[in-house]
Amino acid sequence: MTRSATWLLSATMLFGTLYAVNGLLHAPRGTDADRQHTYVSPLMLTLKEEGALSALAYNAKPAQFTTGLENLPPSFRGTDPDGKLRADNQGNLVIQHEIRLLFDYFLAGIGEEPQATITTRIRAYIEHQLPEPAATQANQLLDAYLALLDGSLALDKPDTAKDFDTDTIAGHLQRVSELRRTYLPHDVADAFFGEDEAYDRYTLGKLSILKNAQLSTEEKNQQIASLESQLPEDLQRFLQHSQQAVQLHELTDELRNQGGTNEELYQRRSEQVGADAAGRLAQLDIDRAQWKNRIDSWLADRENFLRDPQLSRADKPELLAQWRNERFNGAEINRVEALERIHDGDGTSPKNVGR
Repeated sequence: MTRSATWLLSATMLFGTLYAVNGLLHAPRGTDADRQHTYVSPLMLTLKEEGALSALAYNAKPAQFTTGLENLPPSFRGTDPDGKLRADNQGNLVIQHEIRLLFDYFLAGIGEEPQATITTRIRAYIEHQLPEPAATQANQLLDAYLALLDGSLALDKPDTAKDFDTDTIAGHLQRVSELRRTYLPHDVADAFFGEDEAYDRYTLGKLSILKNAQLSTEEKNQQIASLESQLPEDLQRFLQHSQQAVQLHELTDELRNQGGTNEELYQRRSEQVGADAAGRLAQLDIDRAQWKNRIDSWLADRENFLRDPQLSRADKPELLAQWRNERFNGAEINRVEALERIHDGDGTSPKNVGR
């Protein structure tokens, strides 16, 4: 599962909805050899020398957390931590983007748990996963990352809803980049945010091209292609896959609206992505239809259950939970509960009837 922290750290979030198809905001990261190295940071050495941080301080965590995964909030049910932590042969922390993913995985629980509890979880997880000195180094890096998150809250953000100006956005991107490198060593900031920033620059450049009325459609396409060619190879592949996903989505909608058959849709998809991928997409259509039928049936049955005057208000929550667990497996429960909340929020569900 991919979870997002609640702070705006990457300006990609300003533009990401324009391209967010099939996991667009989570670009492939390339090979480990391309993007990791042993953490040897002047910041860490300074912090350690000044006594600001110590392994002994990190070991003083509450007894309720050993691995950091105990008694996670309900929204984490059925998930595994994003990212990973690694130490090299000398026991030093290996810096890679996955460290940030791991931090953000836990920090996504803000609102369900106090930040202090979440921080304690992360420290427990770090110490359970890493030897020394990597554990101390990871804890120091966590402190710097949390400071960055706090510092980012004071950063003025452009109101793109009122006045979308690419120069304003570019200035904001520059301030975000500088802020990251104020709190984090440059090598860490590059590992954590390098691909996001490359994509931000590409997105801003593309928007500038599209807004340029002096360019023909052909010239715009050529300049956008040139921008794409300057991206890292994994981001280029990512864009190609994302664009293909958009095209497939548009193709599907077009054929459905025209009353096209499943066979016609399979043929058109085969022409675009090949027979094997078209077959997988056809199976996905079936799976989605079956899931929709299950959910529609469940919501109708649940509504009748909640309206039943023969059941006491006190008994309904427990009985409903048991019934839900009988009809859905553990990996599905989160989705079902989220769909229930959406259904209840539309005013049609009898939330307060007979309870």
